[in-house]
Amino acid sequence: MTLVPSSSFYVTLMSHASTREFPQNRPHHFRNRLHKPIRFVGRGWHVGMVSLSLPTIPRVGEQSVGNQEPLLYVRWHERVYEKDDIQNTEWWLHERRELKLFGQDMKDSVSSSTGLQFFHKLVYRYEQERAQRTQPKTKWAEDNGLKLYPTFEWTSQGDLLLNTVNVDAQRQVARVLWGKTLALKMGWIEEVSTGQYRLGPNLLQEFHSDTIPTPTDVPGADNQPIFWKVDGTYLVLSVT
Repeated sequence: MTLVPSSSFYVTLMSHASTREFPQNRPHHFRNRLHKPIRFVGRGWHVGMVSLSLPTIPRVGEQSVGNQEPLLYVRWHERVYEKDDIQNTEWWLHERRELKLFGQDMKDSVSSSTGLQFFHKLVYRYEQERAQRTQPKTKWAEDNGLKLYPTFEWTSQGDLLLNTVNVDAQRQVARVLWGKTLALKMGWIEEVSTGQYRLGPNLLQEFHSDTIPTPTDVPGADNQPIFWKVDGTYLVLSVT
């Protein structure tokens, strides 16, 4: 392939590609053999990195996705409007909703996505499910603005933020659980010994102010409040 300076193109490099020729390839240090050589003609070429995904989701998928491993569990409530025309009364009911996503549910996305694209699709599935289940006049928040559902936001750097606004944790209305296997492979947690975990380098816990909140939705082994824990096959995160 011969290119002139006016050309613009992308090359995707994978740490687990070309392993027959380069068996020592690792996520932090690897080489790729391109399918066709690229020949640059003339001057004025510039090279830059567009995006970086750690770890690569296809490799995660080969090892843990595509089976019964849980990926994401989300719970939220809706305030549903009810009216009795005979009694001429009206009221609001809290109805619980939940979404469970497993590896098999995201199998197609795993084989065709970068890490960032995969998690965008994962969050979109939750947002789509919440939108499809709602009814006219339904409310997703209390009258004081307290949200009854977990929120996900993306930064310009591609970081995924969870619950940067006030979410109802007092009544355990909103809840987010990530699959333990996925959390381990993404570096959100690390297993220091059998059944013992600590936060990994890729999960950052932040607070909205200098006053540290008391979590009410994740009790520890001694029934004391904690911000996260590993429970069975899930990583449980407090919405605080």
